[in-house]
Amino acid sequence: MIRKTALILLAAVLACSSATAQDLPKIAVYVTGGRDANENKVLSTFILQSLIRSGQFTAIERSDEFVAQIDREQSTQRSGAVDDNEIRRIGMQAGVQNVCVANITQAYGTFLISARIIDVETAKVAALGSAESRLRSMSDIRKVSDDIVVTMLGPQTAMTAERPPQKQTADHKRSIGARLGFGDNYLTPEAFFRMAIDENTRFALGLGVWTGKMKDDKLPGVEYNGSAVQASGFWEWHSKSPTVRGYAGPGGAIGYYICERPAHGTNPRYNGNAIGIDVGGQGGAELMASSLVFRIDARPTYYMRFWEDETTNGFKISIGTSIGFAF
Repeated sequence: MIRKTALILLAAVLACSSATAQDLPKIAVYVTGGRDANENKVLSTFILQSLIRSGQFTAIERSDEFVAQIDREQSTQRSGAVDDNEIRRIGMQAGVQNVCVANITQAYGTFLISARIIDVETAKVAALGSAESRLRSMSDIRKVSDDIVVTMLGPQTAMTAERPPQKQTADHKRSIGARLGFGDNYLTPEAFFRMAIDENTRFALGLGVWTGKMKDDKLPGVEYNGSAVQASGFWEWHSKSPTVRGYAGPGGAIGYYICERPAHGTNPRYNGNAIGIDVGGQGGAELMASSLVFRIDARPTYYMRFWEDETTNGFKISIGTSIGFAF
């Protein structure tokens, strides 16, 4: 008897929740003005997800057909635009009660996304909203979609449903590790700290030593022993591949050099110290395996050494390999 009663109560709860979901008005989303069709589609998908999470709407089953029908109507219009009456008519045919229309406008290096919700039955604009974004990544599009819905429906909508947790990848993490660089008769071991700025950009700081033989641009064929402490910094842009990807960016280093400098001609030299500056960049490839990051890179740089009596300069290329741990 108890088991039968529990089953009846469970069925009643499911029926009530189903009825509640069916009572919510259906909504479709149409986005225009993006840089390409894919950008419009991604923004449309995220706005629709945010609207559904608000708990005030349900989605139609064939939203792609709704968008395709508006696109076909747009291609037949001389102005290339579809007015609200046409969108309303297509929405009624699709069986939705509301249509959210969003438009992307670019100005001053950023994008303004303005949106409105049209009541298909009354043709009135039920809600308005807008938000700004640089639209440089999926995270930007996802965030601006939430911001638009909040401006249209109110801040309480952001708390009605939690966003599913996003899988965290090494793109959004920091990493530490060690690099060993090889040049023409010198080594540059260093420790580094790398920090993600966004999905495609990182900044790396390094602290290491330089040890080996230094060439002299004013004494061809002459080399002298030396060592240095160096601090480096590099900006990196990388591809989106989750495992093997390339990267490149500008950077440089500054160091304090102690070298055995020989004397020559009328400008005698001596064992001395110098401030060194390297300006250039780096590029390479990295392999990501779980939390481990393996890299091989090249650093072409123009260097200057400021001694007490003169300045020397030249060009060098360092090839390096590193291993890091993302956290």
